[in-house]
Amino acid sequence: MSCPTAFEIAKLLVSLVTVGSLIYAIKAYNANVRKQQEDRVRDADKELVTQARLSLEWAYDALTAEGAQIPPKADRLNWLTCARHLLRHAELAGQITSQTYRTVHAEHEEFWRHRFYLALDDIALRMGTYYLSGPGALSAENIEPRSAAVVVAFSAWPAGLKDLTDSVDVGKTLHGREGGAVRGVRHYLEALDTAKAQRRG
Repeated sequence: MSCPTAFEIAKLLVSLVTVGSLIYAIKAYNANVRKQQEDRVRDADKELVTQARLSLEWAYDALTAEGAQIPPKADRLNWLTCARHLLRHAELAGQITSQTYRTVHAEHEEFWRHRFYLALDDIALRMGTYYLSGPGALSAENIEPRSAAVVVAFSAWPAGLKDLTDSVDVGKTLHGREGGAVRGVRHYLEALDTAKAQRRG
């Protein structure tokens, strides 16, 4: 058995370095491809959030004449346009994939849901006659029922949506806080406790 020559050892080392370099290059390439894909998803999500927010704003503006008509006028076209923007918003929101951008979008949606709720919180909208703009129940001038359903459904709290305030510990939240409003809330909490104790008897 002969000893490997220096030349053979050098060839072996070069082969090992070449294989190592190839493995490193493949890993670097794969990491680069993954990063490019993540960047594309992030950029797409950013655009989706921006447009979804705009769709909510446009829906509100279409319904309320940019906030000037609250409660909104019983106008078929305004309700249809609003509903279309809300449906487009839902379509866009459904395409957002990253958790960060879904959270950002949820904030925008909650802001606009509240604005819609306030705009629609009028006694007139609780009456079927509000939606009957035309001369009869089947008039083409009436508010289109599907658009009415889309708009009022958006303004309501979605079933199954977790309310973040449900997990708030009031005592911990107010601990170490002082001031007029904090004092008022503490008095309110004491009144609630007293009323609950009286009810229990």
